[in-house]
Amino acid sequence: MTKKSNKGSFDPAVFLATAKPGRSILDWAKGDVIFSQGDPAPDAVFYIQKGTVKIALTSEQGKEAILGILGEGEFFGEGCLIGEPVRLSTVTALANTTVMRISKTEMVRALHSQPTFGELFIARLLTRKHRMEEDLADVKGDWQEHFSFSQIWEKSMNPNRSR
Repeated sequence: MTKKSNKGSFDPAVFLATAKPGRSILDWAKGDVIFSQGDPAPDAVFYIQKGTVKIALTSEQGKEAILGILGEGEFFGEGCLIGEPVRLSTVTALANTTVMRISKTEMVRALHSQPTFGELFIARLLTRKHRMEEDLADVKGDWQEHFSFSQIWEKSMNPNRSR
């Protein structure tokens, strides 16, 4: 009986820790902006090896909405995979942070050829989506405690009127 060779095996942890063509490791200091809302979307996905980042949107009125705080083992910038021409959010390092930058070409190759990596990527994105939806549900509950639907409707129809 012959043993199967491990030469062709794929380890997602090694893939996400090792710089190779299409993958580079970048360090960001606390407070550094990794990319800004409206920047051209480079063809890259990011994976947090160490540290924490904030994902935020800013309205035309200058109000910031924090979409999420991400840490080690999470991905961001995946919009390039669906062809987003510009970044829809700003990502800022909340601590000294190390990320793996994965080119879109390399990411697509790995997702298509390595089912274990595809499963990991999808699981991480779905977990983040679920967590964000829970956070929004909490905000909605807080919002409903403070305003009745009729107050909100009246305010939206006549914004100059005080409560």
